[in-house]
Amino acid sequence: MTFRECLGLDGSDVGPVLGKLLVVLIACSACGDDLPSPTLVDDLRVLAVKADPPEVMVDRVDGVATETGPVSFQALVVDPRGPAMIYEWRFCPVESNETCGDFDQRRAAASPEFRPVLDTARAQKLPGQSQAIASRSARGVEPFTVQLPSSLFHYHLVSSGLGLGNGSWVSAVLEVASGSERLQVQKRVVLGARDLSQWNPELQSFGWQVCRPGGPVAGCVPLLPRTANRNPVITGVEIARSDRPDAPFAPLATDPQSVLTLGPGEVVRLRPVLGPGAEERFQIVESTLHQSDLVVVERKEEVVISWFSTAGKFGAPRTTPQLTKTLDNTFTAPAAAPEAGRLSVFVVARDQRGGVDWTTVEVEVVRP
Repeated sequence: MTFRECLGLDGSDVGPVLGKLLVVLIACSACGDDLPSPTLVDDLRVLAVKADPPEVMVDRVDGVATETGPVSFQALVVDPRGPAMIYEWRFCPVESNETCGDFDQRRAAASPEFRPVLDTARAQKLPGQSQAIASRSARGVEPFTVQLPSSLFHYHLVSSGLGLGNGSWVSAVLEVASGSERLQVQKRVVLGARDLSQWNPELQSFGWQVCRPGGPVAGCVPLLPRTANRNPVITGVEIARSDRPDAPFAPLATDPQSVLTLGPGEVVRLRPVLGPGAEERFQIVESTLHQSDLVVVERKEEVVISWFSTAGKFGAPRTTPQLTKTLDNTFTAPAAAPEAGRLSVFVVARDQRGGVDWTTVEVEVVRP
C-alpha cells in the first residue's frame, strides 16, 4: 500500500485536510511499514559529496596572505537502474544557501576590487557524462578540482568577519540528470585563517581581537592557531554473522573484486572501521547570552555513519555513539536475490565539520 492510498487521497487532493491529518496518520500507523525507507536506494540519488581537504587554512607572511592549494570534490552518485547520466560541477565563491542562485546579487554587493576574483572563481566548471551500466554500484562522476586564491579569502574576511569559529563557506554545486530526473546538491568548504590574530587589523572593524601568542591584550579572544579539519577515513568494514550484540566481528574485504555472500533473509551486523584521528578536537568561538561576549569553546567531533543499500534493510538509518551507542548496524538481506544479481551497501561517515568518507560492500544473495 502506498502512502497516498493509506491516506485515502486521489490525484486531486491537495489539502485542506490539515485538521484531519493527525487523526488520519494515527489511523494509518499500521501501514507505516509500507512507506519507503530513506536507506533504500532505488532511483537516482546523491548519497554524499566529499571535499578534500574539507577545510582550507590561510597564513599571513609579512602582511601578505599565502596562496592555498587546490580542493578536490568527489560525489557518491547511485542509480541502480543503470541509465546514462549527465552531470555538471560548478564552483560557488560566495556564501549561499541557494546553491549559488544568488551569485549575481552578492557580486553586485561586493567591492569592485573583488568582482574579478569572484568572476574567475565562479567560471570554474566541469561537465561530464556517465554511460549506462548494468550495475548497482556508484556511478562514474569525475572529481572536480578548484583553486581558492588568497584574494577570495580576503573578500570573505572584509565582508563577513571571517573566522568566527566556522570560517567562510564557499562551495561546489553538482547537478546530475538521468532521463527526466534532475538533482542538485551543494558541498561547502570552510575557508579560514590558521592564526586569526594575524588579521587583527581587519577584525578591529568588527569590534574584537584575537590574542597574539605571548602578547595578549585586554579583552582579546584566546583562540589558538587552528589545524585544518581532515576527512575521516573508513579503513575497512567488519561483519558479525548474527544479530546478537555480543557476536564477534571479523574483517570483511572491501576491494572491488570482493563480494559478501548472504542467504535470503539472513541478518548480520556490519561495523565500519575508522582510521586514527577520525574524531578531532577543535575550538569554536561563541557569544555569551548575557553580555554578548565572545568565548572560546573546546569541542570534539563525533562521527555519524549513514547507511544505504539497493536492497535489504537496516536496523537504523544512522549510527553514532551518542544515539545508538555503537557504530555498527544490523543488515537484513532480501528474501530473494535482486534482479541485478547483486546489491550494494554504502557506508558514509561524516564528522560534523564537513569531513566525509565512504566505502561500498557488494553483496550477493545465494540460497544454501
